[in-house]
Amino acid sequence: MRKKIVITDLSRMHGGRVCIFGIDEEKRPIRPVVPDSGVRESYLFDEDCKQIIKPFAEIEFNFICSISKPPHTEDLEINTSYKPRLIRNLQEDERKAFLEEILDESVKEIFGAVIHDNRYINQGIGKRSLGTVRVANVLDVNYSMKTKGKYRYRITFLDMGGEVYGLPVTDCAFRDYCDVQRIQIGKNIGSISRELPHRLNQSDLFLRIGLTRLFEGVHWLQISGLYAFPDYKEEDCGNKVNMESASQALQKYFGYTSFFPLQEEIIRDILLKNDVFALMPTGGGKSLCYQLPALLLDGVTIVVSPLIALMKDQVDDLRENGIGAAYINSLLSFDEIQIVKAKLLKNGISILYVAPERMMIPSFLSFLERLNIGLIAVDEAHCISEWGHDFRPEYRRLNLLKEIFPQTPLIALTATAIPEVQKDIITQLKLTDPKIYKASLDRENLFYQIKPKYDAYQQLLQYLKNHKKDSGIIYCYSRKSTDDLANKLQEEGYRVLSYHAGLDSRLRTETQDKLVKDDVEIIVATIAFGMGIDKPNIRFVIHYDLPKNIESYYQETGRAGRDGLESDCILFFSYGDKVKIEYFIGQKTEESEKRIAYKKLRDMVNFCESRTCRRKILLNYFGEAYDEINCGNCDSCLEPKETIDGTIIAQKIISCVSQVGERFGVNYIADVLCGSKSQKIIRSRNDILSVYGTGKEYSRKQWQTFIRELIQLGFLRLEGDRYPIVKLTQKSQDISPRIYPTFGR
Repeated sequence: MRKKIVITDLSRMHGGRVCIFGIDEEKRPIRPVVPDSGVRESYLFDEDCKQIIKPFAEIEFNFICSISKPPHTEDLEINTSYKPRLIRNLQEDERKAFLEEILDESVKEIFGAVIHDNRYINQGIGKRSLGTVRVANVLDVNYSMKTKGKYRYRITFLDMGGEVYGLPVTDCAFRDYCDVQRIQIGKNIGSISRELPHRLNQSDLFLRIGLTRLFEGVHWLQISGLYAFPDYKEEDCGNKVNMESASQALQKYFGYTSFFPLQEEIIRDILLKNDVFALMPTGGGKSLCYQLPALLLDGVTIVVSPLIALMKDQVDDLRENGIGAAYINSLLSFDEIQIVKAKLLKNGISILYVAPERMMIPSFLSFLERLNIGLIAVDEAHCISEWGHDFRPEYRRLNLLKEIFPQTPLIALTATAIPEVQKDIITQLKLTDPKIYKASLDRENLFYQIKPKYDAYQQLLQYLKNHKKDSGIIYCYSRKSTDDLANKLQEEGYRVLSYHAGLDSRLRTETQDKLVKDDVEIIVATIAFGMGIDKPNIRFVIHYDLPKNIESYYQETGRAGRDGLESDCILFFSYGDKVKIEYFIGQKTEESEKRIAYKKLRDMVNFCESRTCRRKILLNYFGEAYDEINCGNCDSCLEPKETIDGTIIAQKIISCVSQVGERFGVNYIADVLCGSKSQKIIRSRNDILSVYGTGKEYSRKQWQTFIRELIQLGFLRLEGDRYPIVKLTQKSQDISPRIYPTFGR
């Protein structure tokens, strides 16, 4: 069996041997003797017996050849003249970062793998024997504050054999991180001292200690590590204390006296080191779910975010609240990045924001592995799914995070994920038995309205005339239309600026700041604007052009009314916009991307055409049930159309779909019912069907609307991508005078 070992220490021994102290792939300490392991001594030391190997180098060993049983046990005396120590060659902060990472992340695996009894211990006087004795029965823990935030501990205990400690010795990766004391032969070892940068409780401790070889009648005591008792469960202690601390931190750092819905439960699970998936609406307090735990967990919290502009805003806000935060992205120079890294190594940062492409660079991952990482948060997690509305390939590489940091809890957050995307996020990120939280996505204070787009600019001016001095966002599809519309509104006397990805990053930041500070009233923007914007009193969001999908629409409208007051969400709808979006979808090279984009655009158009409650459609789309008949806050519910008995209409449509063999789309079905003389119908001989021309009492457009209503109600379904065909469902068999749809007109 061959293993890769990260070398942490070396010792040259008599007989041309070298003892290596290292950690294997499972982060267990292991110590092969070089000649027995298939590695030449000359690979490690030069002719002058100076070490060649660099700190933390990886070497592959063949343990089939090793005679060490177990591999970390030896019975040969070490030549003390040649004992270079790799860990000692490092700077103090580098050594501390490496050892603390192992201690905090994998200590149970490390120590659990090497505990053994005295049958492996060399009892010979004068030899340096290796072994371990498990120490339990901690009687008392006292500590006193020292400089630089460290604590000096004095621990009183009984060893496993009684009050008198024996002579076995341990020597593990933490040797250089541990204190030692001179202990006389046979002396009762009732208490030891230990210096750590953490506060400890008595129930936290589980020690492994040992003695050096006999030298001038004296042994040196070595404390080789500490961790929780095997039967100690984190959730059994500190749970109440943690949440009390969380409530205190909530008020101290964020100024709130109570949590938003689900925040407290999510934070509790994170503190218990559970993986979490959280679906929460825009403005529902997602950021707090990882920002607050970052103050209570040991180590730094890494936040993966796709939005560089948002990073700076959030970091600035956190710093204003007295929280150590930083970001690393393409806006920083090399020297600025090095400054951030130095602060991280000195534990001076609680929250670090990084972009996904930066996160997965091998050199950056290697750096992160030197840190003590308390939590990883993946924001905008829907970007990892190809079914998400904003799929980003670089997010796919985040699926390695749990392999690299298996002991670190991970939280995935999103405000816009349909059920398929929710499952995909959990699968792709390899969340371990995650706690799943889904807040209601219903924004009761938002009024949803779809307006037919016939003279959009005049329609917009009419609305703005009645909402002077209100803050709002107007979304356009292209950068050019964004600039053009902003210029026209400026000429009308409105305080308005444009915002899109084509502008300089500094100008974009200034524009966003001006809206937040009320220096401008309106931002005309592409979808690049608004992620994480902290302005609660946006009174309206207007979609001047059709959004590409419902996820984008919901996310963008969610920037209105975060203060809970009534706000408007208006969309100007035209089929011309649909055609433009279809053209751009057709330019995509990946067929799977095209298929998904066409499907999402079709859902968006159906939403605009439907007479059903807007709120119900939105919530159902994201997998949330909504049983109210009338929401009272959308155009469909507040401006109900005249309703008619839809039984006969539905029966004609279903009969037509069946007679044409379920092979055609919405427009074709409408044409058959209207008795169209199109060549396509005549060539297919569908002009001789019994249903042909039976719907002349309604226009082609009305029949298209009726068909789409039946699709919304589940009596029909669409199949296919760009040119979907109409199919029957099981529900379509239930059309009767007792079960019928109603249509508005």
